[in-house]
Amino acid sequence: MIPLKDILIKVVKLLLLVGILYYIFHGIDMQTLWHSLEALSLPFVILAAFLYFSHLALFGARWYYITNHECPPRASFEVVFVAFFVNTFIPAKMGEVSRVFYLRKFYDYPTHKTLSSIFYEKLFDMMFLSFLLILAAYVFFEDSSVSWMAVGILGSVILFLIAFARYEEAVWRVLHKVPHKSIRVFLKKMFKALRKKNTLKDFLVTTGLTFLIRLVNFFVVVALFRYAAHMPLSMEQLAVLFVATTVADFLPLAPGGTGVLHAAVVFVLTKYGIDKDTALASAIVYHLLINMTPALVALVILSQKRITFSSLMEKKPTPQPS
Repeated sequence: MIPLKDILIKVVKLLLLVGILYYIFHGIDMQTLWHSLEALSLPFVILAAFLYFSHLALFGARWYYITNHECPPRASFEVVFVAFFVNTFIPAKMGEVSRVFYLRKFYDYPTHKTLSSIFYEKLFDMMFLSFLLILAAYVFFEDSSVSWMAVGILGSVILFLIAFARYEEAVWRVLHKVPHKSIRVFLKKMFKALRKKNTLKDFLVTTGLTFLIRLVNFFVVVALFRYAAHMPLSMEQLAVLFVATTVADFLPLAPGGTGVLHAAVVFVLTKYGIDKDTALASAIVYHLLINMTPALVALVILSQKRITFSSLMEKKPTPQPS
């Protein structure tokens, strides 16, 4: 029997999603929406798709560095595209878990190293999100409550990294007290893998790669909304839109950011005088672009390895095609 708490959470999510979809489509004229889609500049849409592909490739480069070059370069790029593809269908960003199965299945890469790298990677993503919220709160929205929340998140991550570096023996003592032997051994392996990443150079390089990833993502927004959609938006307004789409992408309400991303785009653009039909048209194209780009690459990867989507979760290794 499903617990009542889980049922309530699902009902709340469903109601939120229904409300978001109502907000998006209320008052939309389908003919105007279609004309807005037709008016998009195809060359700039293709440019935006190429930039988004580059942004994902940089994710692969960051993953390769975070794993201390132990994960092969090809595997590092493949696993990023596969994870983004899986996120299109699975909510709460659970597509990240597919990295564990994929790397273990095809490259015999240890699970504890994959999980420790995902954990380390997400710390930097949280740092960047906090930075964006602080920037948005002070520069664009002048909302101190948002900025203090972001400062709290950023401070927590930095304090964790400092504590992790300075109180290693205390961490070992805590891990040694974990009652279940198999869990204790696994957590110790994860901690050993994390220790290899805990240098100033690792921090600076990973931070630099994270900002470069997001900078390219910002240019995706510029190419699509300013040039492909011919919107008279300033760089400051595009920055606000970028912040909104980035935050929406972090919210695990629906697979692939369906609904949430559209609502964020429509909300910001209508505030800047863009009509709702044009705003929704560009949101639809943006959503398709960020989901179809990794999907196409991932499907090529999976077809080359002759596997299906569901077989990613199998534990037994599949022989590589000759």
